Parts: sequence; structure tokens; C-alpha cells
Amino acid sequence: MNEIEKENNELKNKIKKILEENEQNIKNNENIKNDYEDSSHFTEENQNKKGKNGRNFFFIGVLSLTIIILVFFKFKNNKPQKTQVVVIDNTTLSEKNVFTQINKNTSTNETYYYDDNQILVGALDLKTVENIDGKLVKPYYLFLEKPIEVIPKPTDTDGFYEAKNNILELQLILNENDINYLKQNEALGKKVQITGELFGPETAYHYSNVLMDVKKIEILNISNGNQETNIVIPQPNKINIFYGKLENGKEIKIFKEGDIYTYEYGSNGKVEISLSRKSGEGVFSDFGNFGGNAYVYNLRFINGEYSYIISKIITNKTDYELEVYKNNPNNLILEKAIKVVAGDIDEIHAEIEKDNESYLSW
Repeated sequence: MNEIEKENNELKNKIKKILEENEQNIKNNENIKNDYEDSSHFTEENQNKKGKNGRNFFFIGVLSLTIIILVFFKFKNNKPQKTQVVVIDNTTLSEKNVFTQINKNTSTNETYYYDDNQILVGALDLKTVENIDGKLVKPYYLFLEKPIEVIPKPTDTDGFYEAKNNILELQLILNENDINYLKQNEALGKKVQITGELFGPETAYHYSNVLMDVKKIEILNISNGNQETNIVIPQPNKINIFYGKLENGKEIKIFKEGDIYTYEYGSNGKVEISLSRKSGEGVFSDFGNFGGNAYVYNLRFINGEYSYIISKIITNKTDYELEVYKNNPNNLILEKAIKVVAGDIDEIHAEIEKDNESYLSW
């Protein structure tokens, strides 16, 4: 028997005892009344006795009613209460947002503000991007499992940053101590919790729509024997478009990841040139008909003053070649036939922006 049941039984016994006493007092009152009716006089003593018992009866009745009311509310308050559970998604964990959501009894709010210190949880890794000088660099990024929204604070009226939706990755601004900590603990690919300030791109060396200036970083992965819990970094599907091999053994690969097209040149697994571009932002396609059954498809990747062009030439046969130009279509510095071919470039011609410059040199 638990404590609540024990207390309730004790209260029941007390009520029963009070009711029994009350019933006895009622009988006493009846006897007094009968004595009064049978006697020829009513003494002061009997009058006092009757008044005393009347007051006792009133007091006991009020006490009984009070105890019954208390017992009723005790039983009511002791009813099992439903437990409210708030589910917090640790991927978009924010100290401020967590308390807001507990109060609202809702799931994690995925809206964050610029400039405020935030706590985000995700996977740490490097991302290959091209800088303003045309060189490939690999800044640190935080990859989230679920998208977040970043908006200006209600008090910000200068309009310096715009609201950004569906943010899944953020470039991280790290100091030297943080970078050393990450390298020493082999943090790439691991789950981390980062505290920092969110802001928008301000220079040509800011590559993501939203960045985080890191104030504190902590690796969350916990080793358990030979097992370690890692977060899965979302990666776009890689689609191989074209493979070719030159006479000198060099290889050309073209593939697509998301909306990014990549050109790779090298040999024996070593990449000497890698250009990743979006359609209309460094990669262009073109098509020409030179009369009769002579056609040419061009796919041009731009790297500064250089243009790398893979061509498919159709006459009474089909040939492929690589051409490299510097500055303009009249300055051809390299031309090589592509001997071994897999895939094709004409299949993506329609999805890549048309080349406005004339590089159909064939």
C-alpha cells in the first residue's frame, strides 16, 4: 500500500468516527428534548445543556463538511497527471531556442538570428571551393542534418543581412588554436558542437550563404570500444558524365555533383587540374552546324585567362579532342586528340548555359 492510499484510509476512519460521534450527539439531543416535553419546568441547567449540545452539533457538522471537501480535492489532485514530453532536435540545438521551445511545448525551432551567439551541432569537414584567384581552397565547414533558417533580429533595421532559408552548410571562421585542436583530435567527419556568431558573406573569401565566427568548438563523438558514433555528412550524388584518355596517358574526367560540374585532368590517380563550376559561372556549352552532316559540341571550363574545351566532332565519323586557349579563341596553346572515351558531353548540352563567346574553332 503506497503513502497516498494509507493517508486516504486514515482520513476515511476519522470521518467515520466523527459521523458516529455526530449520530450519538443527535440521540442525546433527542433525549433532552423528550425530558423537556415530559417535565413541567425547564431548568437553567437543562437549558445550558441543550445550548451546549446544539453548539457541538453545529461545530461537528461544519468540521465534517470541511474534511469531506479536503478529501475530495486531495483525491482529485492525486490523480495521475499526463507527462508533457518536449523533443529537442540536437542538430539545430540553440541554448536560447531550447528554453523557448520547452515553454511552448513544441519541437525545436529551426530559426536563428544573425549576430547572436548560437549553438549548432553537426559534422565537421573540409569543402573544396574556388577562390577569387581561381585557386582551389578547402575551408572548414559545418554540415547540418536538417536545414535551418537564419534571419535578422527584430531590432535590426539596417537591412545589412537578408533572411536565408534551407541552410545545410556553413563556412567556419576559426582561429589557429581551434584548427590545431581539430587536427590533433582528427575531427574531420566527426560530430561537433560549435558556439559562435552567425553572419552573411562580406568578402570574396566567404563562400557560404551563412557563416559562423567560431567562439568555442567541442568534439562530441564518444568512442565505445572499436565503435565511434559519427554523423553522416550529406553529400550530393556524383554523376559521371565523361571520361577520356589522351595519347600521352593523361586522363580527363567530367562529373556532376548537385549543380556543380567538375573538370579533372591528370594521370595515375593524381589530379593536376581540377575546376568546379556552376552552369553560367565558369562552365558553358555550345553547338555548331558546319553544313551537311558536320556538327560540333563544345563544353568549356574557364580558369582565369585559360579556357579548357572538350569537343565532340561529328562528320562521317565521331572524334573527340581537348583544346586549351589563353585569353581568346585565336590563341590556341594546346590541342590533343582524345582516344579512349566513356560517356558523352552532348547529353548535358541542353542543361548548361549557352556560350556567348565564339569558341567553335573546329
